[in-house]
Amino acid sequence: MIGLGVLYAVLSTFSFSINQVSVRRGMLAGSAIQGVYVSVLAGTPILLLIALATTQLFRVADLSGTSYAWLAGAGVAHFLFGRYTNYRTVGALGAIRARPIIQMSFLVSIGFAALWLNEEITTPMWFGIGLVAVGPMVLYRGRRRSAPAVTVSAPGQGSPPPVVQAGSLIAPPPAKVIEGYFFGSLNAVVFGLTPLMVRQGLVDSDGLGVLGALVAYSAAAAVLLPTLAIPAVRQALAGIDRSSGRWFMSATMAVLMAQMFHFLALSVAPVSVVMPVQRAGSVFLLPMSFLINRQTESFEPRVLIAIAISITGSLIIVL
Repeated sequence: MIGLGVLYAVLSTFSFSINQVSVRRGMLAGSAIQGVYVSVLAGTPILLLIALATTQLFRVADLSGTSYAWLAGAGVAHFLFGRYTNYRTVGALGAIRARPIIQMSFLVSIGFAALWLNEEITTPMWFGIGLVAVGPMVLYRGRRRSAPAVTVSAPGQGSPPPVVQAGSLIAPPPAKVIEGYFFGSLNAVVFGLTPLMVRQGLVDSDGLGVLGALVAYSAAAAVLLPTLAIPAVRQALAGIDRSSGRWFMSATMAVLMAQMFHFLALSVAPVSVVMPVQRAGSVFLLPMSFLINRQTESFEPRVLIAIAISITGSLIIVL
């Protein structure tokens, strides 16, 4: 089952990377609040259909009341507060710059998995965890300063992002850096704790990850739905830019698949195995960002080294 959990974790982190680059594009003309509402309210009915198709919807009696409480709490924390802080971080810093801060959730998860869930972490696993943690960070260390970015065109409402000189370093202003680090730190704590809550809810579920994800999404949607009565909320949603709306929907589908595989992974494998593998997501994030957001992100040519280190660490953890 550990091997299956690793496969789910890899599929999850791949989907998360697609989500992050889509969020980056959506946030160019949209807001974090818009992204949260679109992703949760559109994602819940889709996940309901997936749970129906996989027949897990018919196994609601297999989960205890305590499991439902853990999953609902994880959904509200992760999909509302966690996702909002994630969107603010990515919007302020960009998907690539935000990754080293967000990935600190890995340390929170591993630490609490050992203390709270009594998961055993062997010496070889610690070595593998270190490699997986260091691998993505290779992408961000030792950046060389380059010439200032040359803007060819400025974005307008719904227009594409500015075209800049290839290889240029796009640095956010100081206010955005402060905003990104503040929300990124909050996000790391939330994203670090919620996997443990999910694992606690699904530890004896016999692989009911899809049902668990549906419970979590439904709890978050139940909190959001009453707020649609607030005029300011309806106005904000009605004002979603068409381009941002498309990217937010792309992010919704990607994160839906990511969360489904994430819950499946945690339903069959320990947090100390799932989370290190998912930290390798930066390896997927960089090439995707280059393909989709190369005009608004900065890049470091260390992909092959990062991939080798992360894959080596993942193999050490699971073998």
